[in-house]
Amino acid sequence: MTLPTDDDAAPPASRSQARSGWVVRLISWLFFFPLTLLALLGGGVVGVTLYPPDLTPYHQDLARFLTEQTGLRVSLTGIELETGLSLALVGTGVEIGDPEAGNLLFAAERMLLRVSPLLLVRGGLPMAITLEKARATLRRDVQGRLHLGERGLAESPASQENPIGMVLLNALTVSDGELTWVDETVVDEGKPVRLRLTGIHARGFLESGPARLTVEAALPDLGPQSRVFLNGERDAAQQWFMRVRGENWLLSSLRPYLVRAPPLDGLTTPVDLVAEVSGGSLATLKVGWQVTLGEGHLAWPALFRWPIPVTRLTARGRVENTPAGWHVDVGQFALRSSHGQAEGKVLVTGIAGPGSPFMDLTAHASGNPADKAKFYYPTPIMDPGLVNWLDNALKDGQVRQASAHIRGHLANMPAGPKDPPQDRFHIEADVTGLTLHYFPPFLPLRELSTHVIFDRYSMTAQVADGSYGATRKVKGEVKITNMVDHPVVD
Repeated sequence: MTLPTDDDAAPPASRSQARSGWVVRLISWLFFFPLTLLALLGGGVVGVTLYPPDLTPYHQDLARFLTEQTGLRVSLTGIELETGLSLALVGTGVEIGDPEAGNLLFAAERMLLRVSPLLLVRGGLPMAITLEKARATLRRDVQGRLHLGERGLAESPASQENPIGMVLLNALTVSDGELTWVDETVVDEGKPVRLRLTGIHARGFLESGPARLTVEAALPDLGPQSRVFLNGERDAAQQWFMRVRGENWLLSSLRPYLVRAPPLDGLTTPVDLVAEVSGGSLATLKVGWQVTLGEGHLAWPALFRWPIPVTRLTARGRVENTPAGWHVDVGQFALRSSHGQAEGKVLVTGIAGPGSPFMDLTAHASGNPADKAKFYYPTPIMDPGLVNWLDNALKDGQVRQASAHIRGHLANMPAGPKDPPQDRFHIEADVTGLTLHYFPPFLPLRELSTHVIFDRYSMTAQVADGSYGATRKVKGEVKITNMVDHPVVD
């Protein structure tokens, strides 16, 4: 005989209520357990914030850990815990050095380390580092090799087990950093060129192969308001693609680099630059760029005696590094000034190469007052008497249109009779309303319409129409066969 149990005796409604109560308890547990865990974690953070632990005895342990992970010598003078939305270990008095020679590579006031266990569980790189007030020097020696501090960047890392360093690093941030560039291959007044980037704010995100980089910094050596902004990405094939924007750069401050590429070294107006850069190394670097210049002057004392005023100049082109030097192709430029306007293109090759750079310039101009032509005479190679005559002879008038084709090595400009036939110095202009004071005792020629040609060292003026005195009409040709060696007017 089987006795009835309590469950058998319980009505169906009671059994349903029992099951519902168990479900409610399970849901309550699942709800309150995370809250309890968060409360414990929050309490721990509050406790650490109110009563921070003394981590000073452990700063050498942290330094050893970072040394093992980076393959570089890391030293710290102290360690502390920083609280906030996240916890971070803070190393102070940071010095990063070469593990073999012990030379200092760079230093920072503070290093913040944040670790994400979640990224570690997901198989990502869990560590993020911030360097505050980091200071470093990047140097190029006379052989062209790069050094960070005293360590050559081409040298193999000391740790062969960790050849790339920072294997646990997910993100690197630099706050208020400073980088000094020292170039021993370029000497200015007996000293290597030095350029500084200050107030650097940079951040890099690293993955297995690809990487991202953003940089913002001031360039005080290029002007008090000069700044640079960079955004870059590296793909799995180790090719970099970067966009660089520069504001208020004074190229005249880069004269030691540009002295062999006039007239860039003579620009006194600030330059705004946008460039698209690609390449895996300096040897394969390719740059597409666009620049805008505001009001200023362009000085080219090797060719012109006075600075040329600039109201606005825009240009775009590309730059490429070749075995013969840098290759700069200005596919289009447009110049506006108080003298008129001009547009054209120019190609310069061999910059920083073994010889003088080679230039090929084609330009068209209009709207120039004739008496401003004196700005554009190649006076350094002209006879002073001829220059004086031109200054006093040409008055009034307007250049309706002009064209120029200048081709050859910059060191030999303008091309002369003995230069190779492929070199050119050819300028043509149509001038109207010109007044020519041909010879002081005689009346001037007025309202001349003439076509002027400068070809190498010669000048020819073909006068189509003009007046002499009250009634006489004139036309003809004026020629100077050699303005340099034999400045005689025919």
